[in-house]
Amino acid sequence: MARTSVILTNALRNEAAYRQTRWAAGFLLKPTRGGYTTKRDATFVGVYVLRGNGQFTDGDGHTHDVCAGAFCQHHMRQTYTLKPNYDGQWAEAFMLADGALYEALVNIGSIDADRPVLQPGVDAALVERFERVITDLQQLPDSDLPLIAVRMHEILAHIHRLDRKRKSGPPHTRLIDAACEALAEDFEQRIPLPQLAEELGIGYERFRKVFTEQLGMSPGEYRIRRRIDRARELIVQDGLSNKELAYALGYPDPFTFSKQFRRVVGESPAAFRKRMV
Repeated sequence: MARTSVILTNALRNEAAYRQTRWAAGFLLKPTRGGYTTKRDATFVGVYVLRGNGQFTDGDGHTHDVCAGAFCQHHMRQTYTLKPNYDGQWAEAFMLADGALYEALVNIGSIDADRPVLQPGVDAALVERFERVITDLQQLPDSDLPLIAVRMHEILAHIHRLDRKRKSGPPHTRLIDAACEALAEDFEQRIPLPQLAEELGIGYERFRKVFTEQLGMSPGEYRIRRRIDRARELIVQDGLSNKELAYALGYPDPFTFSKQFRRVVGESPAAFRKRMV
């Protein structure tokens, strides 16, 4: 607890680092004023509230009350307004990222473009990640600046993970972890999802809803994707044929396996095998 307090206290300062107009991070205090409206440009801005209260108006014109522990997402090409209460308490960490990184992270699910405000809570490890980005922006040579994209991805992934935990609560987190483990085993065996939900002590419809909220896909789709992950591993490691893969992974025939592989991966098993083996 003492270490956490020190980390958070050290973050209550004014310091910022900018590089090449595409990357920035810092800590800011806004004791009496400092609200702003972002412009419609090709950058992503995230503001992590460390202390204080305020109002955040998203691109659809909806206003959200925000306080310590909130993360406000300024999505690119939209206008947002952030107005801290002028009571001398506002402190924030912020990040600015290149628009290309934003689009890539939306595509892989690291940024939830439909939620302007996340609730990761005040987290010392997250503050330390901001500290690391600031240091890198100050010290890295230009040739190593792509590392900043990795650091910012780490921050956003950590924020979304913390937000999911706060939304679902520890029981659901443990339940989903157990479900994922079960769905990633024994691919040659069919797993009735209602039976799995019953074994986990939850109704099937509730299980499916919670699972989809947590992972962004249904349990059935998760099972399919893990099966195809295993197929790719077997192709690379053992060079198995489609017939051998279908048998090993519980498909009724090679055609069904190949069709599902193409849907998930975007190319046929033969094309993947040619590239990788």
